[in-house]
Amino acid sequence: ELLSSIAEEGLPLRRLVLCGCRYTYAGIFNLLSKCQSIQYLDLQSAHFLKDSNFVELCLFLVDLVSINISNCSRLTIVTLSALLRNCSKLNEVKMEGTGTKYMGVENSSTLMNLVVNPQLKSLHLSNNKWLTEKHVHVFASVLPNLQLLDLRCCCRISEKGIGLVLKRCSKIRQLSIVYSQRLEPLRMNFKVSTLEVLNLLEKGVRQAIENCTQLREINLMYCTKVAVDVVDSMIFIRPTLRKITPPPHFCCTESKRKLFLSLGCLIC
Repeated sequence: ELLSSIAEEGLPLRRLVLCGCRYTYAGIFNLLSKCQSIQYLDLQSAHFLKDSNFVELCLFLVDLVSINISNCSRLTIVTLSALLRNCSKLNEVKMEGTGTKYMGVENSSTLMNLVVNPQLKSLHLSNNKWLTEKHVHVFASVLPNLQLLDLRCCCRISEKGIGLVLKRCSKIRQLSIVYSQRLEPLRMNFKVSTLEVLNLLEKGVRQAIENCTQLREINLMYCTKVAVDVVDSMIFIRPTLRKITPPPHFCCTESKRKLFLSLGCLIC
């Protein structure tokens, strides 16, 4: 009722945050259909929302710049496809932990319908069990200006998919692949000149350091198998580094910390 009342006023809303609120599809439909100037939308944990609902809502989101639909348990790749197709100004999508009620659903026709979106810069897809290698391949093709990609805890992604993203998305600056269980050592026989922040697992660390020529930050917090000497040599292999989060077994003495600081790098 409250959302419908706001809708009747026709307010020129730019930002709408309903995270943790109790409302219905009828209420949000009413509001968005009347207030089509929304640029920032947060609908986290709206478990009643289905893909078919979002296909309808996207028609009202022509000015949308950023959306957070994390933990919406019924939403899948169909919703992401609708956003990319209808929201030409979209810059950021946060869609983490979604589709938990539809694990294993594969929709090849939806993948084919994904359109090129040069505007999207940030895509947060961590903890999505529905996300497959095919999805990542398509993202690499339709998101040419992607700068941030978060694939933490996406257990169906392999190193081939990650390599394809790094090759095709030439402007990628931040990549998170912690806890991506299928990943073999990240084989990189190419240079990545734009990547600045890398949240990594233990496999392929040295090769990533050598090939990410503009890397400024690396997070190895959960990488228990990374050798201490690899961490010690990082700043010399990649002098662009400004922040290193070492693995838990790494012992950083005060003299070592001062040495790294003198080279412009902070050990956290």
